[in-house]
Amino acid sequence: MFSACLTSPQLGTFVHGGVSPGSLRPSCTLAKFSSNAITPIDHQGPARSHHAGALLSQDRWVLVGGWDGRGRVRDVHMLDLNTITWSSYALWTGPPPINGPNCVPCEPPVGLSGHSVTRINDQCLLVIGREGGIKTQRRFTSIFYLWLDHAHRTYFYAEGGLNVDSRSGHSAWGLSRSELCLFGGRRSDPIQVLEIGIQELATSNHPEILTRIQALGLKPWPGLRLHGLRYHAWIRLAPRVFLVHGVP
Repeated sequence: MFSACLTSPQLGTFVHGGVSPGSLRPSCTLAKFSSNAITPIDHQGPARSHHAGALLSQDRWVLVGGWDGRGRVRDVHMLDLNTITWSSYALWTGPPPINGPNCVPCEPPVGLSGHSVTRINDQCLLVIGREGGIKTQRRFTSIFYLWLDHAHRTYFYAEGGLNVDSRSGHSAWGLSRSELCLFGGRRSDPIQVLEIGIQELATSNHPEILTRIQALGLKPWPGLRLHGLRYHAWIRLAPRVFLVHGVP
C-alpha cells in the first residue's frame, strides 16, 4: 500500500516502497512487475511510503518526499533503472544556480506525502500536494517547482505561484504543453485543470502499451465512484488515462 509506481516503455513497470496493512514502517523494496507477478529486485533504496516520482530521460526515476517511518520528508533520490543504482541529491544552499522565471529558491516544504510529481523537463518537476503535519495538510495545497542539478546532484524548490484545490493522494498528468490535469484526492470537484508557466510539459503516448491494455479487454470497475478516489496508480496513454486501484 501507498507505494510509488512507474512504467518505462522500454524496461517495464516498477514498484517502490509502501507499507504493509497495519504497519507504519515503510519498505525499501524495489520490485518489477511482469507476467502477472511482482518480483523484488533491490533493497538498497530509501525506505518510503506515500512518495511520488517521475520518469526522466535515459530511464531514470526521480523519487520525491514521502513518509520515512519517522516523519514526512522532502528529499530527492534518483534510481537508474538500467543499472538499478541509487543516488541521493542534496539541498542546494548557495545563491541561485540558474536565472529565469519560476527558479528563485524558496524555503523547502516542511514535508510531503500524498503529493504528485510531474516532469516538465529533466531539470524541472512540478510538485503539488499538502505539506507539513496533519492539521496543516487539511488546510491548503502547496505548489513548487523542483529544480535538479544532475551534475552536482543537488536540488532546490521554487514557489509555484498557482492556485489549486486542497488535495492529497491525487494524480496529475499533462493535457497539453501548457495544461495540467489534477484528478482525485478530494471529495468534491475531482478534476481541476491548471495553466502552467513553462511550455515544456511532458506528455506520454505509448501506443504499444495501449495495444496491450486493449488486448486484455479491461472493463470499468463496477460501482466506481470517482469522487474522493485517492492513492491510485495511473497510466497516461493519450487521449486516454487508465486508473488502477485506489482508496475511495
